[in-house]
Amino acid sequence: MVPKIADFCLSRVIAEGQSQTLTEKAIGTLGYVAPELMRYRVVSYKSDIYSLGVVMTEILNGQRRYFPNENVLESWRTRMGTSLTDILLEQVRVCTEISIACINPEPECRPDMQRIIKMLDETKCEEPAEQ
Repeated sequence: MVPKIADFCLSRVIAEGQSQTLTEKAIGTLGYVAPELMRYRVVSYKSDIYSLGVVMTEILNGQRRYFPNENVLESWRTRMGTSLTDILLEQVRVCTEISIACINPEPECRPDMQRIIKMLDETKCEEPAEQ
């Protein structure tokens, strides 16, 4: 359960005002590269969102494969036992939803980073009020 993120060979500078660019070489680690990059050589912010979804899926499931939300939650319940609170379980559920949305094969259907951050913020644990 120690993630390693590497392979930044696809890094591209996208000009201000542009949302995507074309690349001559469609290279990268299979499974982490967005489908539109492999098919059409289009690199966009949504390509990064796809890769984020793959990494999240791998952290949640222990593999790059998608599993239904209920299976992921049950796996975490089993792994963490009674130490998994309702709040933490909700955080796992939201992360699973985010990962599924991020790996949507259609780039325009993937969430943007602001939406992802908002979803994560909504699951923050509230600190108990001091008395």
